[in-house]
Amino acid sequence: MNMNNTNKIVTAFNNFDKWVTYKIAFDLLDERKTTLREIIEIAKKVGIAPSVIKYRRRYFLQLKS
Repeated sequence: MNMNNTNKIVTAFNNFDKWVTYKIAFDLLDERKTTLREIIEIAKKVGIAPSVIKYRRRYFLQLKS
């Protein structure tokens, strides 16, 4: 993955704001500039469980449809 994109996600999770953070991460995912696995690993470092990331991803996809 591109380190610039990884840094954007890390920064977003370190300055956590639910809607902003997930939008940044999932927009990069939708653009195929990161993977869900990478997002999960970054989120785990700030104490967010993988199940929460997967739930939020499903929710964001529902909002798009």
